[in-house]
Amino acid sequence: MKKVYWMLLVLGLVCGLAPAALAKGGVRVVGRGNNNTLPAPTQKTTAYWTVDAIDQEAKSITLTKSDGKDSQKYKFSAMTKISINGQADKAENIQAGMKAENMMVSAGTLSTLSLVKVKDTDGDGKKNKNKNN
Repeated sequence: MKKVYWMLLVLGLVCGLAPAALAKGGVRVVGRGNNNTLPAPTQKTTAYWTVDAIDQEAKSITLTKSDGKDSQKYKFSAMTKISINGQADKAENIQAGMKAENMMVSAGTLSTLSLVKVKDTDGDGKKNKNKNN
């Protein structure tokens, strides 16, 4: 029983002192510079999966990570929901070099696969650095 009283006493003190500390500016924001500004954002590159090969007869697709460190082979079926550039599509239209935007796998078989076509050039006519050659 004494432990319960001590816990209530400590809780009361914490709850009673916390508002006073906040009102007096006792809380300091960590991670900001001297002029109270947030640090500049840093660019972060995330690896993505691209279609490396597709075998229509075997109903399999090989996806390779953009960094080249990993490659996975998946089966697909007539039940696999495939979309290309946000539109429902067929497995026959999957091409090597497409970027996998989203996928769901169950027991090694794709249940959904969302792909986007990667253009050879960006809007300015420059070579697209996301294009897998």
